[in-house]
Amino acid sequence: MKIANAAVDAAEIVHALQIRYLLSDPEVAKVAKIEDLAAVRHSIPRRTCLIAEHRGVALGAIRAQDRGGFVYIDALWVPDFVRRLPLCALLLLELETRFAPKRTYQLRAIHGDARCHNAYVRAAYAPVYEERRADGLLLRLYEKIAL
Repeated sequence: MKIANAAVDAAEIVHALQIRYLLSDPEVAKVAKIEDLAAVRHSIPRRTCLIAEHRGVALGAIRAQDRGGFVYIDALWVPDFVRRLPLCALLLLELETRFAPKRTYQLRAIHGDARCHNAYVRAAYAPVYEERRADGLLLRLYEKIAL
């Protein structure tokens, strides 16, 4: 498994991962709309974006932005077919190595299957807010204070 920084020329790969992730969960796709390719291309140089690949196949991506005292993880795209791997947790932990220590990390996750939230706990993120939506999706806000 190789996890590396995404360059602007990898925007198509990141966009395809986002589409694959959202297509694998139609309920989440109703809430989290697919960004257009131009928006993805624009975001890569302005944020930290990592791509995980295995044997030349992109399996997942994560994108975050530094907001001073904390890092906001605005996207974690790992399609269902690789979720049984600890890829979400690996991406989260690798992302943390890209930032200075003593940071607070935040992410918002919305899933239909509560088991999908296990990856965040594996990476030592703690839920600080939870809401069961009327559409059956579970929304959680996670935080981790890295020392």
